[in-house]
Order: sequence, then structure tokens, then C-alpha cells
Amino acid sequence: QLGVEGFGRYGTILAYLTLFATFSDNGMTTVTIRDVAQDYTRSNEYFSHTLLLRLMITTGAYGIMLLLGSFIKTQDFSLLFIASCGVFLFPEAIRKVGISMLSAYERMDIVASLDVLSVVLRYVPFFLAIWFRKSLYAAFVGFVIVWMGVAGIWIGVTKRICLKTWSFPIHPPTLWKIVYESFPFGVFFVLSVIYFKADILMLANMQGSTAVGFYEGAYKFIEASMFIPVSIINVLLPAMSRSFVTDKSSYSKLYIHSTRILAMGILPVTIVVSFFSKEIIVRVYGQDYLPSAAALSLLIWSLFVIFLNAPVGNIIATSKLMHAFLPYAIGNTLLN
Repeated sequence: QLGVEGFGRYGTILAYLTLFATFSDNGMTTVTIRDVAQDYTRSNEYFSHTLLLRLMITTGAYGIMLLLGSFIKTQDFSLLFIASCGVFLFPEAIRKVGISMLSAYERMDIVASLDVLSVVLRYVPFFLAIWFRKSLYAAFVGFVIVWMGVAGIWIGVTKRICLKTWSFPIHPPTLWKIVYESFPFGVFFVLSVIYFKADILMLANMQGSTAVGFYEGAYKFIEASMFIPVSIINVLLPAMSRSFVTDKSSYSKLYIHSTRILAMGILPVTIVVSFFSKEIIVRVYGQDYLPSAAALSLLIWSLFVIFLNAPVGNIIATSKLMHAFLPYAIGNTLLN
């Protein structure tokens, strides 16, 4: 409904927001899941300290976003547009506190239900904007307002499931410890987002929104499939965190079996999509997006590698040797 160029603008601003939202996380999601899963008595401590840290870092990320927006002026995205969309970072930071706490408690049923609800609510403003013929700016403003409500739902459920009281004393040494532990994960996640989103931002600058629209047409299939490995590694992270300390044999089996399941599951999908990319693109988007087919037939093979490598992330996260992996992650991103 947005058309190729409009879809390109939509994809570009979402890539921009995703990058800064990752800066705001700073790896605290993984550290919270790992540590709270090992000791539930630390729930209130981690909730209060990570919430404060996320809001502080998000404020800095929002300022940097505005600063970059004042330098990078385009017809598509004014400074007011960026400032309005950027408010999304704050409810997103709060939502991630809920995700990390509920995941640590292995309440993936609740995480999944709230994720589905979040996705449905997320697209309501965009469908309404299309229905009433409003601008993309109006759609994103509506999206930010809806996301504030989504964040409130996540925190309310988190309080009920994970927290005993609303008393949250803040201790500076604990803040520093969490920052120190989470920093390498934060760098790693930022590198990952750059790895997956830099191509869209680069393409927007090199060839414009129409080219991004065609590329996004193919790339959405990759993004849509990512929930499978992400779901599996999120489910396994608290279990692997415990078995890393208590049972190395079980730890190894969790890694091997999850890798096999992911590899066997995605290989036939990549083969079918690669051969029938034109038919899939035309069926989903229509003839206008036919140039996306060539990109899809190539990009789909990256999914096999992504699925195969996904469980390795849990090995890195639970080993507490994250600092040693950073040089390789940086080199990998630069090569990409």
C-alpha cells in the first residue's frame, strides 16, 4: 500500500530506530537473563538497576540521534520527524526490561503472548494511516504512542510474575557491576545490528528509497524468519546458564541438539525459496516488486548460516569470556 518508495522510507527509519534501540540496551538483556536465572532472589535488584541504566543510556542515545539528525538533513526525514520517532526508544527500553526478567524466569509462554500482542498493536497505526490516507509521519507518531501503552503492559505483567515489592533501592557499586558485565554484550549487539542494518542505510544513501524498497521486499523474509532461532536461543539461555555451572554434559548436549534442529529445519526452506523466489515475491507483493526476487534468491542462503550459528551466541554469553570475542566480532562486522 505504501508503494516501493514509501516502503523504502519506512524501512530506512525503522533501521535507524533499531540501531539506536540496540545502543540503549547495552547488553543488559543477556546479563539480566543469565544472572537472574541463576539466582531469583536478585530479581528486584536487577529490575531497578537495569531500568535506571536503560533510561540513562536511552537519554544519551536520543541526544545522539537528534545530533545526527541535525547534520543529516534529507527531504524524507526532517529533524522534527526524527525527534518524534525517536521517543520510541524510551518505551522500548522499558519493554526490554520486562522481556529480560520474564525470560530469566523461563516464562516464554508469557513472553510469546505479549510479543504477539505487541506486534499486532505495532502495526495498527500504520494500517490506520493507510486507511485514512495520512502521512508516514502521522503513522510513526501513532506508533510511538501505542508503544508507550505496550511498555506499560510489559512492566505490569513483569511486576506480577517476577517482583515481590515495588521497593527498589539503588546501589552505585551494583550499577557499575552491571555496566561492566553488560558492556561487551552491548558492543556485540550493536555490531550485530550494524551487520544486519547497515546495508539498508548504505543503500538509502547510495541509490535512494526506491532501491531500499526493492531490497526490503526481499529482506523482510529474512527478518520474519529470525524469530525461530531467536526464540530457541532465548528459551535455552537460562537453562544453559544454569547447566554451565552445574552440568557441563547437559550444557554440551543443549548446544549440539539445538544446532542440529535449526540446520535441518532451515535447509529445505532455503532451497525451495531460492528456486521459487519470483513466484513468492509476486504472490506476496505483486508485479511491482519483481526486482526483489533476485535479492531474495541470494539472501535466503544467509538464513542457513544464521540458523547454524545462532546457538553459538549462547556459548559466548554463558562462558563469561565475552571480552575475548570482541576483536573477532569487530573484524567480522568490518569485513561485512
